[in-house]
Amino acid sequence: MDKIKVLWMNNGDESLHTFSLKASDNYIMVETCQSIAKCAEMLSSQHSKWHVLLLNIDYEIKEGRLKGTRKTNSIDIDFINNKVKGTPYYLVTDGEKLSRSANTLVKLIKKKVYYLKKEADLLFQRIKLDYEQLIPVRYEKICRFCQYPGLIDLLKILESNDKKEPIERNSKIPNQVRIVLEWLKKDSLLFKGKAIPAYIQLKIEKEKDYKKEMPIDEQPLNIFSKIVGHSSIVPVYVKRSIYACTSTNQPGSHYTDINKAILAGSAPYVTRSLIYELLNILYWCASLDEKTFEL
Repeated sequence: MDKIKVLWMNNGDESLHTFSLKASDNYIMVETCQSIAKCAEMLSSQHSKWHVLLLNIDYEIKEGRLKGTRKTNSIDIDFINNKVKGTPYYLVTDGEKLSRSANTLVKLIKKKVYYLKKEADLLFQRIKLDYEQLIPVRYEKICRFCQYPGLIDLLKILESNDKKEPIERNSKIPNQVRIVLEWLKKDSLLFKGKAIPAYIQLKIEKEKDYKKEMPIDEQPLNIFSKIVGHSSIVPVYVKRSIYACTSTNQPGSHYTDINKAILAGSAPYVTRSLIYELLNILYWCASLDEKTFEL
C-alpha cells in the first residue's frame, strides 16, 4: 500500500514528532505547514496530491511581528470553503480543550474534533476507512468503465495494509483477476457478441480450444488472449498485460506452481503486478470509443 499523504497545518509544537511516527506505523505520511498561505499553495500545487488535510482547530499565529503588525492568521469558514475545496479534512487539536473561538468554528462546521493526545488511533482508523471508500474516485475512469463489483475488492486489496493476510501471500488474487477478465470478455460492450475478424480467425483456427462458431465473448480466456494478441489495434503493452493475466490463472501445473510460490512468499510481487496488469487493460479499454472499436 502506498502511504496516505496527509498535509497538517500545525504550529510546529512538540507533539508533531510523536504523531508523525505513529502515523507512519499506520501507512500515513504527514507533512506540515505553519502558514495558511503556504498551506493553500501546497493544496493547489499540481506536483503534490494530498489525500487528507488536518486542520488544527486552535491554529492561530501572529504574522509580520517584525514589521510591527498584528495580522492574525487563523482558520475560518472562508479558508475551509475556498482553499480546502475537494480535499477531505479533519479537525484536530493538541490541547485538552478548545478555545472559545475554536468552539464557535466547530459549531459552524459541524464536524468532530479529534483530540490527538487520546484519539490519534481513532483518527488513523477514520482516515484509512475514508481513504478506502474513495477508491472509486481515485480510479474513476476505470471504475466507471468496469461495473463488476469484484474490481473494487481487488483495488481494496491493492491499497490494503492487512498484516493478517498480506497481498504478497494472497493466492486468491490470480482467480479474482481472471473473474474480472471474464467480465471484460462477456459483459463489456467492447467485445460482447463481436465476430472474430477473418484475418485473425485464419491465424488461430488451429488452436485446440478455439470454437469457430463462437463470438469473441464466448471463447475461453486463453483463446481470447490470442485473438487480442493478433489484433492490429491493441497496443503491445495491453496484449502483454492480457497474456500475463490469463497465463497465470489457467488450470494446469503452472497455475498450481504459481499458487504455491505465492503462499510460500517466494514470489512476493506477482499478486500486486497482476492487479496492475489488469488496470493497464481496463484503463486502455475505458479510453476507447465503444461504437467504433474493432479488433
